Amino acid sequence: SIVVIPFDNIAIVEHQRLRKAYPRLGNLDLKIAAIALVNNAALLTRNKSDFAQIVELKIEDWSN
Repeated sequence: SIVVIPFDNIAIVEHQRLRKAYPRLGNLDLKIAAIALVNNAALLTRNKSDFAQIVELKIEDWSN
């Protein structure tokens, strides 16, 4: 089963921090990153070029 993690109040605050720190990244990408960060989760993505800019974010690419 897949657990869907909500965009809750803690993630909203983190999203606001990320918007200031990374103004060139897309809003939806920053929301996804905020959810992963506040839940101490790795983000599975093929979009390493954008998400790798967020230094504190753990990303993994399982597409290979």
